[in-house]
Amino acid sequence: MKVVRPSSSQAEIITVGNELLSGTTLDTNSAYLAERLSEFGVVVTRRITVPDAVEPIAEAVEEAWRRVGFVITTGGLGPTNDDVTKKALARALGKPLILHEEILKKVEERFRRRGEKMPLVNQNQALLPSGAKWFANNYGTAPGILIEEGKKRLVALPGVPREMKGIFEEEVFLYLRDLFGTSSPVIRRRLRTTGIAESALYEKIRRVIPEGEGLHFAFLPSYYGVDLRLEIWGREKKETEKLLEEKFAKIRPLLGDSLYAEGEVSLEEVVGQLLLGAKKKLAAAESCTGGLVAKRITDAPGSSDYFECGVVTYSNEAKHELLSVPQKLFKTVGAVSPEVAERMAKGVRQLAKVDIGLGVTGIAGPGGGSAEKLVGLTFIALADRKKSWVEKFIFSGDRKINRLRGSQAALNMVRLYLLGKLK
Repeated sequence: MKVVRPSSSQAEIITVGNELLSGTTLDTNSAYLAERLSEFGVVVTRRITVPDAVEPIAEAVEEAWRRVGFVITTGGLGPTNDDVTKKALARALGKPLILHEEILKKVEERFRRRGEKMPLVNQNQALLPSGAKWFANNYGTAPGILIEEGKKRLVALPGVPREMKGIFEEEVFLYLRDLFGTSSPVIRRRLRTTGIAESALYEKIRRVIPEGEGLHFAFLPSYYGVDLRLEIWGREKKETEKLLEEKFAKIRPLLGDSLYAEGEVSLEEVVGQLLLGAKKKLAAAESCTGGLVAKRITDAPGSSDYFECGVVTYSNEAKHELLSVPQKLFKTVGAVSPEVAERMAKGVRQLAKVDIGLGVTGIAGPGGGSAEKLVGLTFIALADRKKSWVEKFIFSGDRKINRLRGSQAALNMVRLYLLGKLK
């Protein structure tokens, strides 16, 4: 089936702000908007960030207005001299700014409720391009703007994420629902893997990678693993759901033990559910990960039902005093060794009187490495009441990355143990 998408279901997002370009502020608005627009079958074909200046904003708006049927901007709607998005819209679309008394009264009332007098500069927020409509802002003073011209639409929202999201949820969402409907939204699903490289993953599934019109398949690598995302658009929801399941049914068996979840479920949530199901409790002793394993486990609500405690035994003395790791091991094999990791796992299990103990020791970097023990070398051990397992990893990254990867490998080791997959 060949899918021809109308221009109005393709969108471009323009974010405005010098702070976004300099890197001092992270642009989360465009990611949020792209995801929400997809619920209505609107595909974002381009995202661009421009400075707080009339000319570049106007140029970006003019180009986007020519290319697609829906344009959305964020930022530059405040009252100060660097908030020039409305001037740029007026120039780009040939619509002079007009004062709206109703908006002015709402801005004045907002200041009055706070016991303040409205600064004169805030009158600028009552200016809108000629013929524009506006969306109420219950979280700030800058209203959202809607410009409609034939089959083309432009929505301008404030850059403050709380205000942008508030206007979108309360106003823009309803407008888009009426405009686009929800009969053929973009639907996406994820398969989440860990412990396998992107290239190795590709080799496993390359013969069954989904292809076709209105369908996009992507590998999404991160420090935690590789997600496989499938997007389908241009079809009815029931047809889409069926097609998604057909495609993933071919992929799942090829992923083996590396597949740990579907959707947005995290590895720590998966581990928590497995611990609950097995009626087992876990304790963790960490060195190089600095408590990150415990932090991630306890991020999940209800984790007290399956996680007893975590200890950060960073020094050799702490490993000896708290976990009963023999002093002689530090002299003979060193703190970063399979023997010490195993003793840590056994020690924390006995200390906490739980079913499973986890021990993590390694060289996070940037210093501490040697020719024999490279930066990134990590040993992770798991011990139950009868047996223990130790695995060796060599991560390649900076200190933060090595810690993230170490925590992921440790959680995955618990998952595999609970599934009976540890060898």
